[in-house]
Amino acid sequence: MKRPVRSTPDVLQISPEIKRVADGIGRFIEYWGFKAVHGRIWTLLYLSSEPLSAIQLARTLGVSKTLLSFSISELLQYNVIQEAGRGPKRTIYFRANPQINSVIFNVLKQRETPLIKEIEASVLDLKADVERDTSSSPSRPGFEVSGTGLEELSSLVGAARAVLESLSWDSLEPEDLAVQFMMISMALKARS
Repeated sequence: MKRPVRSTPDVLQISPEIKRVADGIGRFIEYWGFKAVHGRIWTLLYLSSEPLSAIQLARTLGVSKTLLSFSISELLQYNVIQEAGRGPKRTIYFRANPQINSVIFNVLKQRETPLIKEIEASVLDLKADVERDTSSSPSRPGFEVSGTGLEELSSLVGAARAVLESLSWDSLEPEDLAVQFMMISMALKARS
């Protein structure tokens, strides 16, 4: 349940250490395809003892309201952050989603699963193309696809899809995750 949030200053004084942590997480999260500002926003919300408003975040991080608005929308879409309530003048306050496993699973489910399915379809199309070319014209100039390499790539992509699909999106407890990852690991070993 969202509750009213008390008013706090629009510009928060953060220590150089907090800024360094936020910047580091911002750089790290870029590897996942997000922007550095996403990581910086999440870090401040995660470390803050109180929910923060968009104005507080924009002014504290020194970013434009437009950039912050787009970033908040994306973070809400992936459930990385959540609305925490409203304050004076109906200002919306935000907090980090405390369920880190849920956040990671949601990103995997919404972004990586469709991407790996697209890659798998492309690999299947390539296999069909190679089979067609081999049967109709055995000597084609240019890049020659290794049949073994293509089969191994197809197997790897299929295993990645299977791993993502085998994760139980509703079971987010760390103990359950450990069991799921052990089962996935055993299944992958059995395939090789």
